[in-house]
Amino acid sequence: MSAIALCAYSAISHGATSAPAPAPVPAPPPGQVPFRLVGPSSPLVTIRIHDREIPLELDIGDASALVLHPAVLGKLNTTPTGDSFKGYGMEGKVFEVPIVKVARVELGGIVFPDVPIHRDGHDDAFRAKQLAERGTQGYIGAGFFKGYELVLDYRRRHITLIPDGAQPASQRSCRGQIIPLEHSVNWGLVSRVNTELGDMLFVWDTGSPGLVMVKANAQAAHVDTAHGPVTLNHFRMNGREFGPLKFDVWDFPAPPGMTGVIGYDFFRDHMVCIDFPRDRILVR
Repeated sequence: MSAIALCAYSAISHGATSAPAPAPVPAPPPGQVPFRLVGPSSPLVTIRIHDREIPLELDIGDASALVLHPAVLGKLNTTPTGDSFKGYGMEGKVFEVPIVKVARVELGGIVFPDVPIHRDGHDDAFRAKQLAERGTQGYIGAGFFKGYELVLDYRRRHITLIPDGAQPASQRSCRGQIIPLEHSVNWGLVSRVNTELGDMLFVWDTGSPGLVMVKANAQAAHVDTAHGPVTLNHFRMNGREFGPLKFDVWDFPAPPGMTGVIGYDFFRDHMVCIDFPRDRILVR
């Protein structure tokens, strides 16, 4: 996505006739959204745009806000933004598509204004399979939840959306071991993990059906991938031990240095809160 510069200015008012500051607008209440799971998959949620319900996969491994199948996107009233999204397909091909926006999206009773959307870059066969197997028509990514704490509860199969500035009582569900996010790379939600083989970088990804290592990058980190799945006995994040964990090894294109992804198995076994306003993850 092309960079968007945001410019801010401050105005200083002098004199006794200045208008009083407006009363602060209270944050909206938290919202709870049920989701479905079809096997070890992404949580499946439903959004509403223009009185149309659209089932999507929750994929926080994607930094986009909304990614929709072309047939769905073509039926919406959208506005061009002048920006574009560039990404890699699973086959390694680069694609670039324009970003548009819609004025209003609803999820769990919460209204999200001016939401950016781009077309899904997968091929027709992949999209047809996604629709047939899961009934979904695209993805909702990490960019959708800026300004919210996102609590993922796989056991009860719901997510809780807590707006920034919510009452302290509302924020208690976003708690646990604080896991910092790594800012030396721009792969999305990334954390540094200490293992018996040294430090590694992993991406948090609800779109992954499991714990996965990237074959080439794992080998570059001196991981023995010759015998199938790899077990890391130590998997420490910010001092807390989450190991041992067993990872499948996949051969797919990924940025150098990205050892793998933290997917379905971890979210199934832990309550995870992604605190977007404070740029961190909490696990319990």
